[in-house]
Amino acid sequence: LSDSEMNDMWYNFKFKLLDTSLYTTYGVRDFLFYTPGSTADNSYTDFPLDSVFGNVEVGVMKSGWENDDIYLASVGGRVLSHFDKGSFVFEALGERWAIDLGQDDYNIDGGYTGLLGADIYRKRAEGHNTLVINPDEDAGQIFNADAYITDTAYGKNEAYTVYDLTNVYADDASSVKRGFFLGDMRSTLTIQDEISLKSDGSSVNWFMHTNADIEIANDGKSALLTQNGKKLRVDFVTNLSNWNVTKMAAEPLEVVREGQAANDGVSKIRFAGSGSGDVYITAKLSPVIEDKEYPAASYLSIDEWSVDEYMAEIFDVDFDSVKKELSFTARSRSEKDYKVFVAAYNEDELIALTEITFDGSRKKEDNILSNLNIPQGCTDIKCFFWDKEKIMIPLTAAIPYKTK
Repeated sequence: LSDSEMNDMWYNFKFKLLDTSLYTTYGVRDFLFYTPGSTADNSYTDFPLDSVFGNVEVGVMKSGWENDDIYLASVGGRVLSHFDKGSFVFEALGERWAIDLGQDDYNIDGGYTGLLGADIYRKRAEGHNTLVINPDEDAGQIFNADAYITDTAYGKNEAYTVYDLTNVYADDASSVKRGFFLGDMRSTLTIQDEISLKSDGSSVNWFMHTNADIEIANDGKSALLTQNGKKLRVDFVTNLSNWNVTKMAAEPLEVVREGQAANDGVSKIRFAGSGSGDVYITAKLSPVIEDKEYPAASYLSIDEWSVDEYMAEIFDVDFDSVKKELSFTARSRSEKDYKVFVAAYNEDELIALTEITFDGSRKKEDNILSNLNIPQGCTDIKCFFWDKEKIMIPLTAAIPYKTK
């Protein structure tokens, strides 16, 4: 076990966050954290499929907890060690298709940390699964700049995470957004970049590293990846000019430093095009499954993205048990009216339900619901949203209700 895994085991053992048998390695260290009566058949299925980790600006989305399920992890945050903002790893069909190369040798001649390593391939933007605009000897992103997650939405069948990468590409663009969308019943991944370029005729490059074999289509507009007998399509749509898709070795475009780690067995897809003003790149990653065909890649502005189940998002929920007031902010994602339900529980038993209808034409509004029906015996309040299939989807965890 690594030090971090040992730390996880200790914290889980100490604070009973999870059954420590989840970390069973069948080694001598297991005795340190053995819990009598525990079993190794714990399930993660009660955990949320999608998460955002603040400060480091990491987003995770998945379709389930089985080996063959879709998994997407993306990264923002501050450009410090690696110039990797907007990069991602992607798994489907039990294979990792988009990989991260990891670190190089910290003791490499010429220095490694910060800007000293700006000419090391594994640290540069071109060595990650992200964009490079007007490539040159610079690292591809601005050191010490920040990238933020600006929007997320998680539904039963769809989910997305959106990053603002403007700061890290500020030399070449006045605005850069990158969105990741799990669609087609959480079976495919769409990656969309929307860029406002500062200079006419800018070169825009999109990279994805992989251990898979890459076959470029005859028209140079898509790629087919093959790994352990499984396949993944990567299709592109763009308004850039003179664009094509090529297979490249995982090597620098120009800058070379002696002593770098070899990236044996790794290739990358390179999308390259030129453009001016507002441009976009839409890439759709679709597993190839017999008798299954997914819709073609298409462009839809990130600002218009939504998940089918949610016509609105509810956040900043607070309940005043003295005034019997529920306050929250609602952000509409369509023009349709939507309903919110406030449920009163006695332990696990539903004892009252209040239904409120809101005007979907109001894109964002703050709400205070007063004089709610809170019956005697209420122990918890929950807030729900009613999706298009009329399924009650929880928007909050239980809020303890205490009368005075």
